[in-house]
Amino acid sequence: MKTASSKVELYTRKEVAVLFNCSLRTIYNWSKSGRLKAYGLGSRVFYKVDEVNASLTPKF
Repeated sequence: MKTASSKVELYTRKEVAVLFNCSLRTIYNWSKSGRLKAYGLGSRVFYKVDEVNASLTPKF
């Protein structure tokens, strides 16, 4: 059985902080409040690139 492997691009917490020009603590707070969805792998935290980019667009 063949399955299509789709690669998901991920950002680290540090990369997201640089992108938003804010601190790691701010990224943590946004994750806790649900503003950004965090994904864990072991003790590391990642964010999906498409979800982070979607959060950059203003919501009216």
